[in-house]
Amino acid sequence: MVNDLNPHVAGINVDSCVILNSDKIALVFFEIVRNRLQHVNSWATIAPKLGTNFQLVNRFGIEVYRKAQEGDFVRMVDVAHNKTNGKVEWIRIHSLESSGDGDVAENFSFMVQPSSNPLSNKFRDEQLEELKWVNGAFSVARVDAKVTAAISVKQSNVEEKSESVSDERATVPFRSPFLLLNNVSWQALTDGLISR
Repeated sequence: MVNDLNPHVAGINVDSCVILNSDKIALVFFEIVRNRLQHVNSWATIAPKLGTNFQLVNRFGIEVYRKAQEGDFVRMVDVAHNKTNGKVEWIRIHSLESSGDGDVAENFSFMVQPSSNPLSNKFRDEQLEELKWVNGAFSVARVDAKVTAAISVKQSNVEEKSESVSDERATVPFRSPFLLLNNVSWQALTDGLISR
């Protein structure tokens, strides 16, 4: 659950699942959901209640229309609260993971971390130093006839940070880009990913 009172101790953990009539149908549906997950630019269409546009941007800062790849960035623009000049946040896909036996279980996820604009010459060093403590995963999994889409974000607490960051730096206020949306909004995305 997101803790809006202290952004240093926040996390997101939402998932949505569906149980299908057979393992074979679930395997096909798993690939559909995996494809939806990798096509970041369509997330706002899949879950219109999000109020946020998502744009996949390559490592050179160019918006692309393809499946997400390692090293890509996701630009999140909050348009629900300000139609003309929405708040913009960035996350970077630092790895893709896929596993499974093709029979009983399959899993696909991309691991993400907060980032600055890849085209910006002005890096928010202090903020990014704080945000390195944030890790997230967008995933889809299948076990037998059950398909699950999930979003999980973990943020370290202040005590863990203060061991390697000065006390002054450990109390610098920041907002993780994942907190642009609340759990209900992220839940709308996982619901949209598995909708039939």
